[in-house]
Amino acid sequence: MLLLVAFSWRSRMHINPDGISYLDVSQQMLKGDLRAYFHPYWSPLFPALLALATIVIPAGSAKVLLLAHAIIAISALAGLAAFIFFTIEWRRLLRARSTLEPDEAASSSRVLFDLALFLSVTIVFVSTDNLTPDILVLAVVLAIAGTTCRLAEGRGQSGSAIALGLLLGIGYFSKAALFPLGLLLLVFLTISWFGRPALRIRLGIAMLVFVSLTAPYIAALSTLQNRPIFGDSAKLNYSWLVLRNTPLFAGWTKGSENSGTPVHPPRVLGSSPTVLEFDHTTPGTLPVWYDPSFFYQGLKTHFDLRLQFRQLRQAPAQALRNTRKVTLTALVLLAVLAMLAHKQSHESKSAVPWLIAWAISAYVMYGAVELLPRFVGPFFVIFVTVVTGELFDRIRTTSILLNTFLLLGAAALLLMHVVFSRLIGGTISAESDGKVQQVLANDLRGIGVEPNEKIAILGDPFNVYFAFQDKLQVVATIGFRGGNEQGDSNMFWSMNAKSQALLEDQLASLGVSAIISSSPCGSAAGSEWLAVGNHHYCALVIHGR
Repeated sequence: MLLLVAFSWRSRMHINPDGISYLDVSQQMLKGDLRAYFHPYWSPLFPALLALATIVIPAGSAKVLLLAHAIIAISALAGLAAFIFFTIEWRRLLRARSTLEPDEAASSSRVLFDLALFLSVTIVFVSTDNLTPDILVLAVVLAIAGTTCRLAEGRGQSGSAIALGLLLGIGYFSKAALFPLGLLLLVFLTISWFGRPALRIRLGIAMLVFVSLTAPYIAALSTLQNRPIFGDSAKLNYSWLVLRNTPLFAGWTKGSENSGTPVHPPRVLGSSPTVLEFDHTTPGTLPVWYDPSFFYQGLKTHFDLRLQFRQLRQAPAQALRNTRKVTLTALVLLAVLAMLAHKQSHESKSAVPWLIAWAISAYVMYGAVELLPRFVGPFFVIFVTVVTGELFDRIRTTSILLNTFLLLGAAALLLMHVVFSRLIGGTISAESDGKVQQVLANDLRGIGVEPNEKIAILGDPFNVYFAFQDKLQVVATIGFRGGNEQGDSNMFWSMNAKSQALLEDQLASLGVSAIISSSPCGSAAGSEWLAVGNHHYCALVIHGR
């Protein structure tokens, strides 16, 4: 618990582009914008919790980041509680079918390993750094797993069935991907519990609660979007990352037979460099990332077997990104336990086949688009915890001492990696440092850029927490052509003085008060460009021209 708090405190000023959008959605909720609760891309629970916390503990824009990270810290502690609940219920279920007497030393080593595994996944896979709902998803998924174990063991009654349905619904509101994964879990439970009438009844109750929670929301969301939808994240990411038929994240201005035609494309003000304008479109600090669904309306997606195989080949490397040591430590342990168990036991049936199938399905589903560790972290915990427990249970007492040392050694390796890689090492970039962004916001006010004004960004437009701080809105980008395209912001500096002046006047006519460069200006910048912030930003004030 103390380590979770320490990591959360260390990252209290960390900000990321997705986090800015969640903060924007939260602000729209506070303004009474009901559409913010039915956002097609950003799930509603995390920003709703932030909005509620802001009502209870009023916080200005300078403090809202701390409040948001407090929610992340509380979610991490809730995840720990959910993990303890899951492991207790799982061990009870496993003990009910075990023929071996429990060994105190072995049990203690398993507890230590399980806790080390949870901490490693929470910090390394999911991370308390980012303002995303992934920590919340971790807590919900582990609570769901524990509830299914409680029901399977026979201790859970109708109350547990209702809780399962509620948790599945909360999971969907936390992240849209948990809707299909929730349906898959219900299918796996139906197959596993088909021969147990009492469990079938309780599963029916859980299904009824789940449908009652999610169906009205999906109906309202579909009505607002004028099409059947439970969330747009999968569709857009499949286009961006697998099909690659549109610019990544933003910048879709031209349609094709393959991708469709954009209904709300950003207006192209120039091509050398690329200048995109999106004033009066959607709310948010950066409208194109506040509501990607709006700017990608009209997008067509299709299944491409060749491109799908390309993504599946990349998936293992994606899953190991920054998690190689933790993953390999757990998998090597499982391999050793499997060899020992194979020699001593012919038992092959799992006590919780639905959880193993659910974890594998999550890897397959995310692997079809992008297998990021933070997406599958909770399922990795479930898989390793379940398989480790079942393999350990099949090993005879003559090998218990060896396996106890194996578990303790693996736990020590996991903890050392977490501490040395994250608590002692690791740095935060200026773009992700809320303190640096606050200094930048203050400096912009010092040169005449007032709150609630419009700005343009030269270069990468996504790291704009300074704009959120002062309620600035980015309404144009210069040199950005999409996250998967080579930017052409350098062309701005090679423009002649007349062309630059024409562009600046054009932006000023739209109400843009300043152009902010996310990279050093260099010698090509005129004397009107001013260094701002304590890093590499510079700005040109253009209002009043």
